[in-house]
Amino acid sequence: MSRFRDWTLDAVASEGVSLKVECVSGSPRCGQVPPEPGNARPVDAEYAEVWMAFHLSVTGHRRFSRAVCDTVQWNPPPGRT
Repeated sequence: MSRFRDWTLDAVASEGVSLKVECVSGSPRCGQVPPEPGNARPVDAEYAEVWMAFHLSVTGHRRFSRAVCDTVQWNPPPGRT
């Protein structure tokens, strides 16, 4: 890794951040996930929160598992390609 010592790992802002959400309440776990929002839009934090609030109001379930997904890229130090 010393060859890439000065490289930086940066988020690719144009790709955005999406979340994966699943209701994990109950035994066995509920397992419900939000429907895809459409228009090829990923599940973002606002959409996930609205869905979780809706699911809570309908089912009373309060426990959710979330995973944050983003895109990153290694970039060389200035002057290197």
